[in-house]
Parts: sequence; structure tokens; C-alpha cells
Amino acid sequence: MVAAGLVAALVGGSPASAAGADLTAGASTVVPATMNPGIVDAFGAPYVVRSRVTAVRFHDGTTPSTAPGGLGTTPMPRVKEQHGVSYREVTGELSGVGHSPVGFEYVYGPLDGDGVDQSGNRASPRFGLRGIPFRLVYPAHWNGRLIVYRNGGDGGRGSGHYLFQSVTDELALVRRGYAYFVTLGGATTPPDSNPDSSSGRFWDLARPFWAPSGPLHDDSLRAATISADWSERPIPDSMPGRAWFVGDPEPVPIPIGRRSFPREIEMTMNDDVPTFRDHVNVAKNLLELVKGSRPRQTGSVDWSRSASLAMGADLGRTQQFPPSVIAGPSFDPDTHRHLTPRTGGDFNSPYVPSSGRVVDWFVVRSGVQGAVGPVGADDEPDFADAVPDPEYPIAAPFVYLSGEADLRYLQLNGYLLASELADALPGSSLADKDVNHWLRLYSLRGTTHQPREAWFAGPFNGGETNWFEYGGAGLNTVGRGAELPAWVDAVRANNPDLVGDVPFSLDPIPLFNAGIPSEEGFSLQAIRNADRWARTGVAPPRSAVDANLVVDPTEETRTPRYPVAEPCTPEDIFDALDLSCLDSLHDDSVINDPFAEFGPLDPDFEIPLLREFASGPLRFTTRPIALPDVAVPLGHRLFTPGPAFLGLFTSAELRDRYRNHAGYAHAVARAAHELVRRHLYDPATAAREIVAAKRSAVLR
Repeated sequence: MVAAGLVAALVGGSPASAAGADLTAGASTVVPATMNPGIVDAFGAPYVVRSRVTAVRFHDGTTPSTAPGGLGTTPMPRVKEQHGVSYREVTGELSGVGHSPVGFEYVYGPLDGDGVDQSGNRASPRFGLRGIPFRLVYPAHWNGRLIVYRNGGDGGRGSGHYLFQSVTDELALVRRGYAYFVTLGGATTPPDSNPDSSSGRFWDLARPFWAPSGPLHDDSLRAATISADWSERPIPDSMPGRAWFVGDPEPVPIPIGRRSFPREIEMTMNDDVPTFRDHVNVAKNLLELVKGSRPRQTGSVDWSRSASLAMGADLGRTQQFPPSVIAGPSFDPDTHRHLTPRTGGDFNSPYVPSSGRVVDWFVVRSGVQGAVGPVGADDEPDFADAVPDPEYPIAAPFVYLSGEADLRYLQLNGYLLASELADALPGSSLADKDVNHWLRLYSLRGTTHQPREAWFAGPFNGGETNWFEYGGAGLNTVGRGAELPAWVDAVRANNPDLVGDVPFSLDPIPLFNAGIPSEEGFSLQAIRNADRWARTGVAPPRSAVDANLVVDPTEETRTPRYPVAEPCTPEDIFDALDLSCLDSLHDDSVINDPFAEFGPLDPDFEIPLLREFASGPLRFTTRPIALPDVAVPLGHRLFTPGPAFLGLFTSAELRDRYRNHAGYAHAVARAAHELVRRHLYDPATAAREIVAAKRSAVLR
């Protein structure tokens, strides 16, 4: 069963001829050991990178992927329509060879390089494996440009919804002519990889993160030995290899080649730059097949942990997420930095600029880069470090967005990136261009790590089934409040045991995220600005950063700048779902939770970092980016690093601020127009929000 509203109109698509088309052409990355001198892999051998896509298979209409004929060699574009946006969608599975920056190769999917299904062959490392689901969406009138997205977290362990969740309304991009491509990255595949399947099992939720019990989703990858001729064989337990978790005195005890290793360490493809490169090239090949031409330009949009792919590709060096033998247990930041390996970068031929770029621009929301360092006195890593390649420190324009109340180390990651990139450029092959040629940083006032659009519908991707009204009807099906995305409707419809007053219930999710300001207009404009920057050389507006952090930071400076709401504890908010403490708010505030890591700046690292940034070459303004929901609030916000909650104003408080309904609508228009004039907000989104304010019930 698929939720009503997932597709407003669905017509069986016509197959695109695959005759003579090699969808794996160029979808391979090889980095020889000579490019990483002195670095060894998880087995002590010279560090070599080998990855490739071995096969692409496509879903056939509503046939379950595991049924006979459910996966074929010919793409089957399906014509769909949501909220007036008509588009084509192609889905399927990928098989291939990936590379973990821990220092080993792995196979994913059932099909080897000869197209032979090895999932039933116990002697093959592909035994029992499923393919990696992918989704390509494109309009009839394609503008020749491609946007590749990878979701945050681990990329989708235990849930297929990561293929649909995004930091912006993907159909708003498609409506503007872009093609949009995404793959799962969580090392598992749903019981049925076809999101349109009659079984509905694509939407099944599973342990460890999305359900309290029940079976796990099937594995999609396993470590393997890959020879120079691409032959594949399992890694025996007699070759356990070494992998470290940060803080552990001993290596992970599970042999790397064991079937349970990816599951036990919660392995993800969100740190595999070579495979990311390969999948981008598959998307380009597929567009050439279904539209008759390759993309003229390709951009990447990433959120949270998937930004490891963006930074690892664009900066030329891959992070070392734990567990990593390269990091080891010593936590020496200098050694760690020096041993961050080359894994392909962003040029078509690794580290050859004349070969052209795989991705032409990057937009990152709250990005992680996991080369851990520097280290504080407590022997715990304080930040995720961004380490540029010394020869080619950056390949494509890069835009980094962070929330004012973001996860602490991510909020400051952009400032660290700016300083390290500024330091790396003068001694590199790119010394003729300074950091302003490549980088923009933007801090969004009143936002957290969670974009609202990750959980609520934009203008076009709503499911027309479920809505949520904050402070009113709550979750409802009668159109009151904010619409939920079609994928949320599908997840709820196909997991009835997780709806209602039950453990792991899906019901509180809208409540946790309804107080987060909408970023849709800003995100769309950031993407359009980056696209134009790479295409024409016209740069986006200068960086806009948090004055609280960069203007004379001291030990008295708190991040974020808001007071602590003492009555609001995580036990009340999240455990008891008791929001009565919001009535005590007299200003925007932060939750009373030491684990949120809100508080004064650290004098040994954070303050010097911010002062170095402030005196560096990146040009910036401290004029706030106040989204309309922030500039024209309907209540005081309680911030956590993720969810945010709204203590709604009384009618008297609203009248004190806006006088009447017309005054409120005028304030929204003024805030939206200001950001549009600064070229930081999408004009069409601004126009919709102004109309919505005029039609709202505020002070009616």
C-alpha cells in the first residue's frame, strides 16, 4: 500500500532503449599507491583505491524488486505529478565495488563485473547482498543541469525514506528544469527496493534506528579483496585487518571481512568519495540515455554527514571517520592530518585538472568532515577537521551553510574550513586565486541542525494526506497547518504499528520540528547562486557569518547567544512530551541540557579559531540572515541542536508586535523582500510566503 497523495497522477512509462548504452562508462575510480606515499591500508599494504559500478538495474512499474521481472536492464521512466509539477522518475539498484577510507575495498549489490548475480554463491563476497537503491527525477523540459543529493546521517540504514527526504523541495528544483539524483548510503536495502511497488515494503522501517524490534534490512555491502584485474574474493578471518574507534584502546575485535562487520560498526557509504564519484557518472550516463545528452553542469547538495562526500571530493582528501587504522588510538592531530589520503578528488581523472570536474559546485548544509582533530586536554576530539590537498586544495565553488544553534562542532566547521583553505592556497597549484574565489559561508539566525524542509513539505512535494498544526489541531488529515511530504505519508501508511501511542512512534516527529523556521527560499537561492557561480563566474553575495562568534569573541561569549531556559529539560520535552515549560519563555532560549553542548566558548581552541578567521582573507558581513519565520516570529523559540519548539505569543503579545493582521502581513513581506534584495532568497518562494501571510489567521 502506498499513501494517497504520493503521486497525484501516475501513468505507466515507456521504456528507454538501452541498446548500446554503457551506463557504467567512466563510473570507476582508481588512485594508485604512488599518490599516497607512506600510507598503508587496514591490512598494512600500500594504500590503493579501487572502485567501480559493475551493473545498473531498473524497477519495472509496480512489480516488487524481489519478484521475477522486478529488475531489468532497461530504464522504465514513470510519469508522475504532484501539486501541478509533472516529472519523470527512474528508480533501480546499483552493484559495484566501493572503497572505505578505513582502508579496504568492499562489494555492494549482487552483480559482479560480468553482470552475473552472485547473491546465491556462498563462495562470493556478494553472497546474500542486495543492490543500492537509486532515484532519478527529471522534467520533460530539462535545462541540461543535474543536482546530486545524498541524505544525512548514515545515509539510510533501516529506512528507504532517505531516498526521498531532502533539505529542500526537490520538485521545486525539477520545476525549474533541473534533474535530481539520489542514492541510499546506509549499507542496507529495504525488503523491496521499488518505492512504487504494490507491496509497499520499500517503506518498511527497521532496527536499529527506526523500529524497536523486528528483522533488520538486508545488507547491501561486504568487505572484499579486489585485485588489480577486478577479481573479487572474500577476506578470511585469518586476515582480520585493523580498524579503530576513536577513544578505544584496542582495534575493533570483529574481522573486517566478516559478514557482520558493516552491521556491527554501522558502516555507511557517506564517507566513500570514490563511489560517490562513480554514482555521479552513472547519473550522467543515465540522463544521456533517457534525454539524449549528458549534463552540461552538475552540482552536489549535501546535509550533515553526507557532506563528507562533498568535502572529501572538493578538497581532494578524504576524511577518516572512525573506525580508522590511519587515525589509530594516539589522537595525534598532526600525524592524523598528514595521513589523510587522496581518494580521487573532484577531477574526472584523479588530480588532473585538465580532465574536467565530476561535480561543478557544492552546497553543504551543516557539514561533517571527519578527519578528527585537534584534540583537547581531555583526549576527546573537539572538531571535525577539513584538510585540503596541498597541491589542489579545492576544485569547485563551495557554499557552507550552518545554523546559529547547530551542533557545536558543525557550527564552527565553516570557520575552520575557511582558515585551512586560505592557508593551503598560496603554496598550491591554485596560488593565483584566493579563498574568496572558491568559498562562501552563511550562518542562518534562529536555525538548528535540522532544516524544517527535511520533515515538512515544500510547495510541491506534499502528499495531500497529513498536516500538522502547531498549538492547534496537531497531526490531522483535514488540511490544518503545515503539509507533510508524500514520503512521510507513505512511511506512516506502511508502518501502522509505529503510529499512535507506541514506542518509537512516528507521531511526535512533526511536533519536534514544527518550530524550526522554513529555509526553503534561502536553500533554493543558495543552490541557484552556486549553479550560476560555476556556470558564469558570477559569485554569490559575500559570506554572512555570526557576529556573536567573530566580533571579539571571549570566554564570556556563549554559543548560541541565547539564555538557558532552566525549566525546559530533555526529560520533560522528549521523554514526557510535556511542553508546559514553553509558557515560561520570555525570549528565544536554549534547552537546559548539558549534552546539547551549548555554552561559553573554549579559550584554548574555539576563541583562537574564530579570531584567526576574523582576521583572515575571507570577506564577510555580520549582517544577520533572518529568515521570515525568524524576523517575524509567532512565539519565542526553544532551541536544541536538532528540534526547536515554539512558545506561542498570546493575542495581546501579537498585537504589541504587529498591531493587526495587516501589520503582520506587512512585516513578513518586508523580511522576505529584504533577503530577496540581498540575493539570498528565492523570489518565487518569497511571493508565496507573502500570500500565505495575507491569508493566514494571525490577528484576524
